[in-house]
Amino acid sequence: NQKEYPPFYFKIDNEIKKKLSKVLEIINKDYVIFFKEYFNSEIFPAYICLRRNINYEKTNLKKELFSDNYHNDGYLFTHFKLFINLNDISEKNGPMKIISKKNTRNFIKYVKYKDRQDYSDENENLSISNTGKTGECLFFDPTKCLHKAGIPEKDCKRDYLIITYVGIPKKEELM
Repeated sequence: NQKEYPPFYFKIDNEIKKKLSKVLEIINKDYVIFFKEYFNSEIFPAYICLRRNINYEKTNLKKELFSDNYHNDGYLFTHFKLFINLNDISEKNGPMKIISKKNTRNFIKYVKYKDRQDYSDENENLSISNTGKTGECLFFDPTKCLHKAGIPEKDCKRDYLIITYVGIPKKEELM
């Protein structure tokens, strides 16, 4: 790590690439095949990163170090993400928080959400926390749901792997 503030990114060396290849094989065989059918498209990993979030003092919504304000990735419609826990994640580790599509309207009213830097989510109780054990994972469509990274408590961290997948129309459909 060469940075002073989170998120910290880890270099993906050859050893990690080999391990990731094995992980991708399992994911493709056990899960991605269903997404190919659902989207009727080829599905490919487009971006992979290893990250660590640690505690920092958040004073206002204008200071955002690692997507820790509620937002969605609505500018992209052909991707979804896989989050894999690289350590046990509880509330103290600052798990990702997700607002279900079903609760979005209530959430926007409750927190007076105007945009990523203008809302108040104190005591918000509509989110779902992505907690779990090391190795557990979550497929998630960040284009459809508001979400944010939680901030870990002091002396805690959250290590995670993100694989961003994209859907690409099958070649015969393009002709």
